Amino acid sequence: MKLIQHWEAYRGPKDERVEAETNRIYKVGFIMLSIGLVLYMYYGSALKQATYMRDVMATGTGKVVIASSDLFLYGWVLLTAIVCIVLQCRKGFTDNGRFAEAETFPIGYYAFRSCFVSVIVGIFTPAIRVLAEFQILGADGIMWWAAAFQGVFVAVAMFLMLMFLFWTGFKTAQSRRKQLDMRLGE
Repeated sequence: MKLIQHWEAYRGPKDERVEAETNRIYKVGFIMLSIGLVLYMYYGSALKQATYMRDVMATGTGKVVIASSDLFLYGWVLLTAIVCIVLQCRKGFTDNGRFAEAETFPIGYYAFRSCFVSVIVGIFTPAIRVLAEFQILGADGIMWWAAAFQGVFVAVAMFLMLMFLFWTGFKTAQSRRKQLDMRLGE
């Protein structure tokens, strides 16, 4: 702790404008990195699934191998997302917009956000699957109906899951905000 205090004294006072701009820059970088990692992992899963379902030799043994690095990557992205959500809820908010500290759950706002994300995921899911099947089997080996069904299923499941997560996060942040208000009122 003393080392950090000495370092802060050495650096001098912080410029709030520079700090705010730096935070915005890191936010953009974090979002780009997160989206890129998720697309990479999603494509890798689709490629492995297409290989496995069509009995294409993926390795010399004929088995699809999930590397420990893949498991680490999946776990790390999930852990990062969970930490961000927990930190936001502990501060008493789940959104940085006008509904950050609303008293009632803004169902229309969150339904729109859930629908928007679900449609994007519902389009990207079959597109990535078709790309993976095309890479392995060529144009004749693509299962169009399976890809379309998967896209619809994933979109509906994503909508329901997001609405539940938004509601849970909202209620958790709301109760935490009440606790913080009571603590400050004492």
